[in-house]
Amino acid sequence: MVVLVPLYLSAVALRIYSLYNIYTFVMFYMIGKRNRNMIFFINIVPVRAPYFAWYILFLNWVVRKLDITENIIAIVVGHTFYYFTKVHPELPFSNGINYLDTPDFL
Repeated sequence: MVVLVPLYLSAVALRIYSLYNIYTFVMFYMIGKRNRNMIFFINIVPVRAPYFAWYILFLNWVVRKLDITENIIAIVVGHTFYYFTKVHPELPFSNGINYLDTPDFL
């Protein structure tokens, strides 16, 4: 919920009517962050999973000449989600608290 609020606000501000591409790109980013040794083959080019989202961003920008605003928003949202669920709870000053975890009363 905390990560989705900035996503929805930026979508309204930038007049993005469909969030399908953003959700898909967030999933690409999350798969790449969690499975570092996986390799994707795009045509004949092998791409390691951590760089997959950046490679798709590059293809959309240079080869297909698409607007990459949605892709950049998705990378920011995916990185924020990954940071608050995986990195921040491991830091010594966080006391293992995961802010995006489901509350106990639910």
